[in-house]
Order: sequence, then structure tokens, then C-alpha cells
Amino acid sequence: MRFFHHQQQSRRRTVRLVVFYVLALIGTVAITSAGLGSLPFLFGAKVQHSLWWYYLPPALFVCVLTIGLSLHRLRELRRGGEAIAKRLGGKALQLANATFAERRLLNVVAETALSAGLPATPVYLLRRDGSINAFAAGMSPRSAVIGVTQGAINLLTRDELQAIVAHEFSHIRNGDMRLNCYLAAWLHGLQGIASSGRYFLYGRDNEHYLEYRRRKNVDNHPFDNGVEIIMQTLPLQALGALLIALGSVGSVFALWLQAAVCREREFMADASAVQLTRQTAPLIEALRKSARTTSCRLSSPEAPNTPT
Repeated sequence: MRFFHHQQQSRRRTVRLVVFYVLALIGTVAITSAGLGSLPFLFGAKVQHSLWWYYLPPALFVCVLTIGLSLHRLRELRRGGEAIAKRLGGKALQLANATFAERRLLNVVAETALSAGLPATPVYLLRRDGSINAFAAGMSPRSAVIGVTQGAINLLTRDELQAIVAHEFSHIRNGDMRLNCYLAAWLHGLQGIASSGRYFLYGRDNEHYLEYRRRKNVDNHPFDNGVEIIMQTLPLQALGALLIALGSVGSVFALWLQAAVCREREFMADASAVQLTRQTAPLIEALRKSARTTSCRLSSPEAPNTPT
């Protein structure tokens, strides 16, 4: 069992993918800013000021938009694992009033936590979910929880249940939830570029917005003059179409890289699970049973699209 070798390979691939992900974000922001700054000249605008007046306001707009939306999304995702588990429909298990199958799950979680060298985590059961699945939620080991579906405790043997629980503890130990939260937050900020383009393309209050800025004496701010020049010299439809095109392409590329990162972390969690349990057959059989169920994803509408 070469689980250490597989873990090291997965770490190296993850680092490369995260670097590409960050470069995709920076590249999309830079290209969008340059495109917005160049639009007035494509529509025949004459250079009346320094080029900074044309390129700096769009760059600030795109940066503030993406960073602001990313921080807002990260704040939502940083809630404790218990809040996320409850949002997915999970109910906390207590040993005092647990059934035989639920006590078996609690014992497996306690044993695996001890083997992983992690504190015991609360366990949430998704009673209405008949698929075979589990998840770990929380930004740190202290705030993490383990969630397991009803289908998993009904259809898996004890060894198979321990294998998928070890897989989730591997996510906790490797910091995968924190990484996923940051990737999702950055992607949300990037998607805001295309969303703002839809506002410019389809919004009904654009003329009122520009009139409001004129009444507020935009020349009072050093960058407002450049923004006003851009808004007056090009059609808002062209501005919206450009934002949608560049934002969508960047978002699709970043989403593909995010999926690749998550896939690598899943491989790494599998290798770590084998390290914790010292068994490969139960994990393989649990994955086979999961693939044979109607769905391999959590049935809750709040469930993420990324693997768990």
C-alpha cells in the first residue's frame, strides 16, 4: 500500500492546479480591465486626458467588485460546520437516544478520530437521504463536523462505514474544507464580472443611475471623471456584452480548475483513508455501492456540486 507516495503526488498536483487557478483569476481581472479601458477608443473617443483616466477606473471597478464579492462569500462559508450540516438537513446524533446503527456510526467516528489524532467531532445524520454519502464541514478541526446519510448506515458494513468516515477525517486533517471555501469564494467573485455585465445589458435603471451621478457632481472624486468619460462614450450594451463574455470565459476556466483541485483532494483523501484503516477492500466496496445507488450526490438542494 503506497499511500504516502500517492499523497505526495496529489499534493504536488494540487499546488500546480491552485497556482493555475490564481493565475486564471488574475488574468481574467487584468484582461477585463484592459478591455473596459479600450472600449471608448473602439467607439471613436478622442484622448482628452492621460490614459490612466481610461484604464485605472475600470481596473479599480473590477478589483473592488471581485474582492468584495469574494469576501462576502467567504464570510458566509466560514460559518461553523454545525450550521452547514443543519442547512443540509442533518440532525445531531446523541449516544443516549441512538439506535443500534447510529451507535455503530458514533463508535466508528470516535475510533477514526483517535486514529487520525483529531478531536472527536459531532456527527450529523441526514435521515431523509437514502444515497450512500458522507461529508466533512468546517474551516478547522475544532469546528468540523461529520455528516453521514441514512443510506450509508443502512447499506454499508462496519468496515465500509469506517472507510468512508476515514475518508472524511482525511479531508479534515488535510485542510480540504478550508481550501474549498477559498476556491468557492474566489470563483464567486469572478462570476460577479458576468453578473455586472447582465446589469448593464438588461438593467432598466441605467439612465437614472447616470443622471444621479451627474446631480452628485462627479468631478469631486479624482476617478469619477474617468468613469463618466467611459460611460458617456460607449453604449452600455457593448459594456455589458464585454463583461459577460470575459467574465463567463474566466469563470468556466476557473470552475474547471476548481473541479480538478477537488478531484485531486479526493484521491488524496482516499490514500489517507487507507493509511488510517490499513484496508483497501472496504473503501473500494463502499465506492462501488455508492456508484450503484440512484445518486452519488447529497439529495439536499443546498448540497455543493463538488465532491464530498
